Amino acid sequence: MNMRLILTTTAVIVFLISVLSPAPAGASPILLSFDVEESADVPALKKLDISVPSTWFVTGEFARRYPEAVRSLASEGNTIGSHSDTHRHFRSLEPESIRLEVTASKKILESVTGKAVTWFRAPYLEYDDRLLQALKSAGYQGDSSEKESWASQATILELPISNFINSSLIASDYDMIEEAHFDDQRFEGNLRKMYLEKVESGQPFVVLLHPRIAVKKVGALKKFIAWAGKHDGQFMSFNGYITSIREPRPLRRAVWIELNRTTPDPGTLLAQLSATGTTDVFIAASDTLGNRYYGEGDTGDRFGKTVSILRSKGIRVHAVLSVLANAATVGLHPDWAMHSKSGDPSDLWLSPSNPDVVDWLGGMVRELVRNYRLDGICLDKLALPSSEFDYSPMVISTYASDARFDRTPSFSELMNSDYTSWCTWKSQQIADLAGALKKSAEGERGKNIEISTIVPASTAINYREPESSGQNVEMLGRKVDLLVADLPWPGTPEELEAISLKLVALRVQAGNRPILFRLPQPAGSESANQNTFSDPVVAVSQGIDGIGFAPGPKERGQQ
Repeated sequence: MNMRLILTTTAVIVFLISVLSPAPAGASPILLSFDVEESADVPALKKLDISVPSTWFVTGEFARRYPEAVRSLASEGNTIGSHSDTHRHFRSLEPESIRLEVTASKKILESVTGKAVTWFRAPYLEYDDRLLQALKSAGYQGDSSEKESWASQATILELPISNFINSSLIASDYDMIEEAHFDDQRFEGNLRKMYLEKVESGQPFVVLLHPRIAVKKVGALKKFIAWAGKHDGQFMSFNGYITSIREPRPLRRAVWIELNRTTPDPGTLLAQLSATGTTDVFIAASDTLGNRYYGEGDTGDRFGKTVSILRSKGIRVHAVLSVLANAATVGLHPDWAMHSKSGDPSDLWLSPSNPDVVDWLGGMVRELVRNYRLDGICLDKLALPSSEFDYSPMVISTYASDARFDRTPSFSELMNSDYTSWCTWKSQQIADLAGALKKSAEGERGKNIEISTIVPASTAINYREPESSGQNVEMLGRKVDLLVADLPWPGTPEELEAISLKLVALRVQAGNRPILFRLPQPAGSESANQNTFSDPVVAVSQGIDGIGFAPGPKERGQQ
């Protein structure tokens, strides 16, 4: 590991963020949003009389006909967004028509309100990449045309409409009132339940409403607003929410190290880290082959000596544990292995659904916490290796039991009719394992230990990745204390822009759970200077809780 590069980088970070002041964490955000498009919305707006900050997606056609109504919606604290110009089905439009729809509506809304319009929601929630590209070209900041379960934002920011964690119902008055015919009590009750699901993690609760529909249950809606206000709910517009999550926070500065022959001795390492303002050190406790770096051995427990010396100077120390990737343990217990779709057991990966695996990992965590004065345990390789795993008969049988099926589903059913619930269940298994290991650690040290897990930042912007890895940021965020999000090293303006999208997606899904971004050491770099690190650091430092650096791929060995 090039320790000189890491230490120089950390010094640059300290310089760049020293001017940032801390901001208090906000309460659970509630983002009411209304689609305004028909003449019937005019009298409905007066009856609704919504007094909390909200977001109003208005068509250009409505703004031309009712400019005074739109101006009244653009009051202080509200956000005005575009709902297209003439409320057409975008998937059937040619590219030029799409461009005109998004630019014409933006122009008239900005003319009527005197404010920048940077948010969009597609009519009928129908969109494709052509629309997203058109929004980006027209100067929009973000979109809200997607349901939470399927959110993807590789092109532009997305604030998706909320749903239950099991995806059974979205927070939409059309779905609940027009389609499901909920009465007042059930409508309000489901809003409360969905909000309470978000409160657990601090995620934003994004609600889709239409004035002419919501007015049918205006009493229930206002009762929900009053109730949420008494339960720490903070009503915000889209602009207000984005501003809040980008507020600077006290930034932790972390370094990942592996105890090998090139690592400085503990005393030298301490001197180097202290000079850079490092707050946290993550030390590998095991690798994927099953090698343990802690405990007595030929090294004389160098792990323990390093932990003790770093902590003596106020640096927080976390042991990094390879959780599900462990070739040695799979070799000893082949029945603990994940299975592929073809039925073959893995020679590396342990099954998170196997109770024996959970117990064994819990014992390892307890041993680490009991024998070392650690500040944290970082769970690495807490994932499925790909969508090809885990299809062992035991796992499928457990899924069927949890889902209360009267039979074991076939492979075809798992890939088709049961696919969404199957993927959700696998993600919950991963999250539950994190929760079980957190309990194991707290059983030894109480709440005085921080449990973190490592996820690729791209997991938050593409719903296909959680389907493959089982790492659902929302679910994991409910079980751990800190999320470590791996980022590739940004080398182009496009990559820096992608980091910004990932930041918002991670913050939306993680809610109030702290996030630490981890960047790899740039390949081939021999030294660092301010120009090398300033742009990436500035790009990722807004709204996150820490930034760290890990060994590059060649130096990471088996990790």
